[in-house]
Amino acid sequence: MMTREQLIQQDKGKWEELRHLWYGRHQVVMDSFYAKNWPNSWKQGTITPVYAHVLRWGAKWLAPSTTWPWSCSAQDDGVAAILRSWVPALRTARAIQRLAGQAWVHLALREGLPIVDMVWGDMLDVTVNARFPNHIQSCKSIRLSLASGYVEYSRTADGLVEAVLWPDPQIGGPAEVIRYAGGLPEYPLIGWYRDDIDHVMPGLSQVWLQHQKTVNEQLTDIEHTRRYLPGQDIIKTDAREALECQELPRGQDKIIRLNQDEDYQRIASTGTQSESLNSVKTYLKLMALLEGLPPDIIDIESYAQTGAAKAIDAAPSWDIVMQDYKQTQEQVDALVLQFAPYLEYWAYNTAGMKIELPKPRPPAIGDPLHREQAADARWARGVESPLDQILVEHPDWSEEQAEEYWRRNMQLREEVNGNSSSASKVGQVGTIAKSIEGRDSAMDGEGISDMVATDKG
Repeated sequence: MMTREQLIQQDKGKWEELRHLWYGRHQVVMDSFYAKNWPNSWKQGTITPVYAHVLRWGAKWLAPSTTWPWSCSAQDDGVAAILRSWVPALRTARAIQRLAGQAWVHLALREGLPIVDMVWGDMLDVTVNARFPNHIQSCKSIRLSLASGYVEYSRTADGLVEAVLWPDPQIGGPAEVIRYAGGLPEYPLIGWYRDDIDHVMPGLSQVWLQHQKTVNEQLTDIEHTRRYLPGQDIIKTDAREALECQELPRGQDKIIRLNQDEDYQRIASTGTQSESLNSVKTYLKLMALLEGLPPDIIDIESYAQTGAAKAIDAAPSWDIVMQDYKQTQEQVDALVLQFAPYLEYWAYNTAGMKIELPKPRPPAIGDPLHREQAADARWARGVESPLDQILVEHPDWSEEQAEEYWRRNMQLREEVNGNSSSASKVGQVGTIAKSIEGRDSAMDGEGISDMVATDKG
């Protein structure tokens, strides 16, 4: 049986594959598979790889919050801008946490700005405390690989954080010791885990990694078969060695030249391309089922008849949405709280600093007309009020804001009804409460910083 250290080292190659596939560099991972399974076609360059973003698709369903607009705020506008720069890495970390079971986030000072980066398992080495192997802050040391070398965190005799920057041997230069004068007891690294863990690096869950590779293999196999016809080549000969036969040209645009006493034939496959595609679809359905997702999300055809029903078909399940929202918000809150002392140490004002996810709304059932009719019936029976519906549609509003919104709408309605010929009054209806809501957008990104906080003391 392999030791924990051996398992961690074995995982590093898988982490590298996962990182390449997540960022769309499929060929880096898949080339070795194609060269092994279709050596002749690969050598001749007759394979057309087909890739599908299975990992991104899985993240959309398992971690839907990573596709939402996150809101960043602070009393200091500069700090709010820093938080917004963190969002892409945090989204990636949350997605990989759900797909691979774990992810890490690292805080560093890069060109004078505090930046967080997603840390992949092949970039991380830890020396755990034998008494608390599942606690990052109890680690004896933490080493992160960087573009220009690596940084190693440890603790001084009085328990404070110390860092040593080791340059890349090819670049050269002395190691640089960084001490945080004044005392920062926490490592600037946070681990996000899907389940309870027994170690800081519990082991990569390879399920989604294998899903991605399998679908790539299946789709490429179907395309390769489509282009070069299904079946098996057979050459009857006494004059050629087996290796020489393998090197004969293949493909519809090639001519096979044989000797007079040789014979060539192809045994056709009994399968069809549609059967192969159905096999891929069946695999994806089984994959979804085993991952706790509804299998019908794999259906290429939509059986929904109305636009509202089709929208529900395309949305993640409400239970997954709410669970993801709560877990992600809790993790982000804890991260901001843990990293705030570093920002304060670097003389930033952290007052009011927070990252908020938009509270999800329950999916609308039925078409808009029927929903309005049902709402009118509930209001008529006194079961609901218009304010209740407004708060459902705007969960981040207070009751006072909802009431003001309703009163202004009713006032405009009376004014419009009182003078229906006034087009300007009608145009006012669509301008209500525009100032109440606000949204921030973010962009995706990758990588780990190549610098860490520098405070030489």
